[in-house]
Amino acid sequence: YPETTLEELSALAPEVLLLPSEPFPFEEKHAAEIRAALPSLPAAKNNRVHPPMRINLVNGEDMCWFGSRTPDGLKMLFHIFNPGARWGLSY
Repeated sequence: YPETTLEELSALAPEVLLLPSEPFPFEEKHAAEIRAALPSLPAAKNNRVHPPMRINLVNGEDMCWFGSRTPDGLKMLFHIFNPGARWGLSY
């Protein structure tokens, strides 16, 4: 599985950071550690470090497993990146 360091994360400066439940079971404590270690990270400054339990949306099975879970994963990502937006097609 891919791994990164705090230094690499800092250099990338993500605006949103997703910590899913799969393939590693991230928890709120991991998000708190990242926010404490990198307070100037845009995702930390804007309260956009999302562990699975915090917003009940970052289900790693839906995000990382392919197949029948893909539609739920796409919907979840849509809502994370577009808070308050309506899911679905409009004509």
